[in-house]
Amino acid sequence: MVCGVAFADEVKIGMLQGFTGPTESLVAPMAAGGELAIKEVSDSGLFLGGSTVSVIRGDSTCIDAAAATATAERLVTSDGVAAINGATCSGATTAVLNNVAI
Repeated sequence: MVCGVAFADEVKIGMLQGFTGPTESLVAPMAAGGELAIKEVSDSGLFLGGSTVSVIRGDSTCIDAAAATATAERLVTSDGVAAINGATCSGATTAVLNNVAI
């Protein structure tokens, strides 16, 4: 059985990082690198039969597990992402892993 998005017109990936908080100076180049890689994949036209890939940013704050969970939940339910890249910090990542499902 195959799960997830297959041969869609657009595949959305959530970029859940600590855009604010103690790691914000580190996150800007990390997110830019991830977004560049995703853009290259999308621009190649080779992903899932030519599907485009877009990034939707979400702020985990790095230090607030509840905010990270709420943001990840929004990325999944409202924004319809097929995957999430992140979060930056282990506490936020653990909270998202335990509370949000794609």
